[in-house]
Parts: sequence; C-alpha cells; structure tokens
Amino acid sequence: MRHVLWATQSTRDETSLGQEALDHFRDLGLDAEIVYGEQHLRDQGRGADYRGQFAWPAGPAVRIVSHSHLPLIFGGGSGPQAALASADLLVIDEDPLGALLIDSLTPDVPKFTADALLTQSDPTAQALGQLLRAAESGEQEGYREFAKDVRKIVSGYGLYGEAFWQHLLAIPHDPKSFEQALRSITPRHGRIVELLARTFDDDLAAAKTGTISNRFGLHGVQSGKTLNFQFRYNLRWPLEFPIPTVILDAYARQEQYEALFREHKVRLHRFSLGTPLEIEEAPMLELDVMDEGRERRLETRRHIAGELLALHKENPERGQLLITPQRLKHEGAQWQGILKTVYDRAGVQLGLDATSGHWFAGRGKNEYRGRDMIALTAPRLPKMHREYTLSALLPYDEAGRNQLHQYLEATEYLQLLHRGRQQADGIVHKHGTPRVIAADADVLRLPALKPYVNIRPYKTILPFKPHSNTPRWRAATEAIAREVLDELGGVPREVLAAVGFVKSKNAKETLENARDTLEVLAPMWSPTSAMYRAFRERDTWEYGDVGPAGDNNADAEKEVMAGLGLTAFKIKVRGGSLVYARTQEDADQAYDLFAMKKAIVRGDVDITLPEPDATPAPTSHS
Repeated sequence: MRHVLWATQSTRDETSLGQEALDHFRDLGLDAEIVYGEQHLRDQGRGADYRGQFAWPAGPAVRIVSHSHLPLIFGGGSGPQAALASADLLVIDEDPLGALLIDSLTPDVPKFTADALLTQSDPTAQALGQLLRAAESGEQEGYREFAKDVRKIVSGYGLYGEAFWQHLLAIPHDPKSFEQALRSITPRHGRIVELLARTFDDDLAAAKTGTISNRFGLHGVQSGKTLNFQFRYNLRWPLEFPIPTVILDAYARQEQYEALFREHKVRLHRFSLGTPLEIEEAPMLELDVMDEGRERRLETRRHIAGELLALHKENPERGQLLITPQRLKHEGAQWQGILKTVYDRAGVQLGLDATSGHWFAGRGKNEYRGRDMIALTAPRLPKMHREYTLSALLPYDEAGRNQLHQYLEATEYLQLLHRGRQQADGIVHKHGTPRVIAADADVLRLPALKPYVNIRPYKTILPFKPHSNTPRWRAATEAIAREVLDELGGVPREVLAAVGFVKSKNAKETLENARDTLEVLAPMWSPTSAMYRAFRERDTWEYGDVGPAGDNNADAEKEVMAGLGLTAFKIKVRGGSLVYARTQEDADQAYDLFAMKKAIVRGDVDITLPEPDATPAPTSHS
C-alpha cells in the first residue's frame, strides 16, 4: 500500500481534524498534504496550486480531504479530483452523512422557483410551478411549519408527503421532457439534474401505488409580508468506491450505512469502546434559550454561573468547557455577560481557565483533553433533519427516519461530551479525571447507548431549590446563617437585616449598632467565610450585589432556615425580636450573646478577664 486517501469533516482551520491528522502523519515521517478547495486557495492567492494537488507522487503518501470532496472524487465526474480515486485505500474519519447528501436548501445547489418552472412547457414543470404559485399566494393548504429553534419562531413551511404528491398523480408525466425542462433552467448542474429527474420518476411511480416518499416537496420562507417557495428535494449521491474503504465511526449503525452506500456491501466491525463515559446529570444547571436577552430569571442564571465558578474552584488546574447553543456563546450574548461578570469578580478568566463552546463544533478534537465538560443544554437536531435530510436515505420509511434521527442526535451528544477525553485509553490526566456534567441527559438514555454511558445525579456545591426566582439570595442567606449559627447557637434576624438580606422594622440605630458589631467581628471569621467577605470584600464577593428580600420572600426565608433545622422564636423583650434557633432556650441565649457583643462594641460593657489561677468560665457558643 502506497497511497492512502484520508477524509475528515474539516480541513481549513488550524484546529481542524484534517490539520490534526496531517500533524500525526508527518510525525510518522510520511509525505502528507491537505487537499484544499479551489475557492479556499484562491482566497489565499494560491489558485494556481489547485490542480497540482490531485497527482499522486511515486512514493508512499497520504492525501487528506474533507468529506465534501468525496462526491467530486467518487461521483463519476470528470474533474481533476477524480485522480485521487486511484488511491490504494480510502479511510473516512467520522460519519460523512452530511457531505454525501444533496439538499436543495443549501447554497450552490440548483433552485427551482415558480417563475423558472412556469417558463417550461413540460406538464410536470408546469404543475410544480402552479403549486408553488398557490403556496405563495396563501391558497395552498396542507403545509407544515418548521420552528427555528426552541423559541418556536417559524423559520419555514413545508408541503411534502401525501399533501404534495396528490397534486401530481393525474399529471401526464414524461420523464425525458421533465429532465430536459430542469436542464434548461440550470444547464450547469447536469449530474444533479439527471439524478433528480430519475429519483422523481421513481417516487412519482411509488406514489401512484400508495407508497409515499418525503424526498420531494415545496419549501417556503417568510420575507416580510411575502412568502417565497421553491421546489425542494433531498437526494443521495450514488458513489462508486473502486478501492477498499474503511469508515471510522464509534457509534455506527448498520442500517444507516447500508442506506448511504446502497451500491456496496457494508460490513460492521464492533470493537470495545472501553470504559463507559461517566455522566453527572444536573437539571438545575440547564439554561433556557428563551431567557436570552430578557430580564426574567436573571438571578437563576447568575446562580448557575456561581455554581460553575464553584466547580472551577474545586479543581482550578483542570479547566472547563461550557457547552451551549451557538446563540448563547457569542461575545455579545447576555449569558456570556453574566458568566464574565461572575468569573471576573473571582479572578477567573474566560477563554483561559474556562472556555465557552457550542454544540456541533469541535467533534473529535483533542484540544479540550483533560477539561471538565459541562453541557448546559442538550443538542437538538432540527425537525427538517428528520423530515427532509433523512428522507434521502429512507424515503419511504417514516418510522426508520424517526429512529435514526433520535439515534444520531444522541450519538452526536455523546461524541461531543467525549471532548474532555475522560476515558481515553492510554491517557493519564495530570489534574485528575475530568468530569462530564450534563444538564439534560434524557436523550442519552436510549437502550442502544446503554453500554456507552453511566448516568448518575450531580451533587451541587451551592443550594438549589427548583423553580426558585431567588436562588442567589437563598444561597447567600444560608451561608451567612450557617456561620452565625456556629458562632451564636442561633440566628438573630437583625443579623440578616444588618448584612442587608432582609428588611426589618428595627429602629435605625438598632440596625446600625448590629452592622457596626458585625463589622468589628468579621475579621474573626476566616477570610474565605461569607461573613468576612460580606463586610470586608463586598465588592468582590460573589453575592455582593444581593439585596434584601421583598415581602414575597417571607416563605423563602423560613425555608432556608428550616433547611438548617431552625424555627423562628420570639424573644420576650420590648419589640419581640425574632431569632431562628432549634429551641427557645437556644434562641434566648443567641439573642443575649449578640446583645452582649453589641454592647461591647458600643462601649457600654467593661470586660474583666479571669485571674490566671481562677476557675475557667463555662464554655458558651462564643
């Protein structure tokens, strides 16, 4: 074997899988080069180098191409790329599905509009043109809506399935005439038109027997008040591989590859994937894309950012990759602003200590090896992937499309969670085994994935209460209350008021005295304690911006205290002060102890220390 053709998903960027493969092959001392597209070389001023890339040298060599080059090399065309088909072996790294299908909604693919089709005399072209006109005028019924994402914003309209074919069954269809009509509209795309016409003939014939295909239909988008529709098609390139071909896909399904390479015999070789991925499920960390750019649930998102920061502090050397949809990842996103504010306050740098990534990017790369992988949403393939894209593989099998869609969505999720290389054989992680935390792990519970994952609950560092609108207030109040409880044996409510977390009816001078007392006492706590930071480092404390709870937080206050095992007790003095404690006796003692400390700070009490040989005073909570 002298010449190996290696195909990867991407080749352009410095961090692409193609570049990674190039480095590996060159480390082995091999003649290895990446084959770039013509436009890419032109953009770099190297257009003259394009054709020279396709000649194999006399000696051993590896040529690395992107998946999108495969139809050009093995699709039966006469372009210079076909020379690479004389390799001794083709290796396709990762699932090449997206590159081997033709989608009429993507750029550089022939478009057929009502205007274009109605210029043709062919009956089928005329019928399609009239159907498009009716759809654009709003007269056509039966189309379905496609939402852009979880925001449910309609991004397109599709007429397909039986609702589409019923309009064509009575048309006197002439295959040759229809193909010629399409060629007249787009003469530069002869190979696609030939495949389109042949496949359309097959599906029309099937529709007449009651077998309905999803490969063809109409698709429209709204532009202002105008609906623009086009004839939509999804096809599979019938590629011929004259050389041995190996595909590396950890979660390959026999059915998918048999449908993709229908002209070839497909053999699936199963190998052990080693230790299953350990995933911690953390639904409390899930971000709602609907919240982006809005004021609602700001405190919840800040609290999630605080939990992520606390996670980072547990192992700061390991680093984090925080995965979200791309909409939440860009620099101007509201979520990025929240994250940056919380991390900056703690001296943690986004992009260095913690990196934001998005779904469907970086699959298979080693760039994030050893980092904690934290998925704040689950990736979702769009509905059009199921209804349109997979129809090119399984045109007549709706149940099969649904199953494959679900499986591909889950395995894409799993592949991306492996970016931390948690269980990679032969890798020793310098800073401990990286964690994989997923806010939504439901899609990973497919029975077919059971050998590959172990899912267990995530244990939070900060307190979380489901559906709470004040999670940071709860966390800050609990932190202060816990420390005051340890010091006094109870929690006088005026302490919480003095810190600024609750409103109080105490006299102004009473609160000022409490605040002054805590200011003096703060250094007695650890510099990392909540009390110390509340009074000595308020500006940099993660809860420094937390304000007093409103009237609607009365229940929340009681819930936080109940979580510490405390109940509200009234002290039988003027004003009936409130102290949270386990018993009335503890409440009275905590009140007295704090009152004494306040008196000392005011200078109202003289302290006399016992003589060295005197009997020690009884130990109190102080």
